[in-house]
Amino acid sequence: MKNNEVKKEFDVTRIKFESFLENLTKSWSFQRPLTESIVYSLFTGGKRYRPVLMIKAYEAFSGKEADEAILLFASAIEVLHTYSLVHDDLPCMDDDDYRRGQLTCHKKFGEDIAVLTGDALLNMAYELIFSAIKESGYNKNFIDAFGLFSTLTGAGGLIGGQVADLSFDKNSATIKDVEYIFTHKTCDLIAVALTGGAMLADASEEIVDGIKDYAYNFGFAFQIADDILDGESDGCSILHVVDESKAKELLADYTQKAINALNGIENTEFFKEFALMAQNRIE
Repeated sequence: MKNNEVKKEFDVTRIKFESFLENLTKSWSFQRPLTESIVYSLFTGGKRYRPVLMIKAYEAFSGKEADEAILLFASAIEVLHTYSLVHDDLPCMDDDDYRRGQLTCHKKFGEDIAVLTGDALLNMAYELIFSAIKESGYNKNFIDAFGLFSTLTGAGGLIGGQVADLSFDKNSATIKDVEYIFTHKTCDLIAVALTGGAMLADASEEIVDGIKDYAYNFGFAFQIADDILDGESDGCSILHVVDESKAKELLADYTQKAINALNGIENTEFFKEFALMAQNRIE
C-alpha cells in the first residue's frame, strides 16, 4: 500500500465520519449559545485522526463496514478530544487565542461559555457511548470498550497527563517527564481509538495487545513529529530534553516499534503505512 492509497482510504473514512457527525449536530438544540459553541468547537478543522483510526481498526479486524453503533462510539472519541482542547486553550491552562487558525472557544464565546462547552462535550461523550451500547444491543464488547474509554480518559489517563503538562518546567524537565505527558495527554486517547476499535470487532487477545502496542508507539512518534514541526516552545516538548537530531532518531525508533508491533497480524498494512506517513511529515 502506497502513501497516496493510505491517504485516500483515510480521506474516504474521514468524510464518512464527518457526515455522520454533522448529521448528529443537526438534532442538538441547547440553551444558547451552547449549541453554537459546541458546533463551532467541533468543526474548526480537526483532522479526525482518532475516530478514523477507531473505524479503520474495527473494519480491519471485523471484516465489516462500520455501522451506526461504531460511528457513535467514534463520535464520542472526537467529542471528548474536542472537550480536552477547549479546556486546554483556556486562560488558566495554555491561554491560547487561536487553534488551527481560528479563534479559540473562549475568545469567541467568552471564558464562562468555554468552560461550560467543555463540560457539555465531556458529558456528551458518555451519552454517545451509551447510545452506541444501546444500538449494539448491549453487546459486551461495547461495554468493555466503554470501560477502557473511561479509564484512559480520566484522572489516571488524559486528565492526569494534562495536570503533569501544567507543571512542566522546561529548565528542569527530564525525558521521563516528557514520556509521562506524552503517554497520557497524547497516547491514551489514541489507544482508546485503536484498541477500542479492535475490541468492538471482537478481535483476539493477540490482536488487541498488538494494536495497543502499536497505538502507544505511534502516539509517541506522532507527538515527537509535532514537536519537531512546532520547534521549541515554553510548553512540554521533546526538544527541551534532547536536540533535534536525537528527536529525529527517537521518531524513527518509535515509528519502527509501532510497525513491528503489528508483525504477524493480518489486515494491518494501512496502519503500518499510516505510521510512516505521519513520520514523513517532518521531511
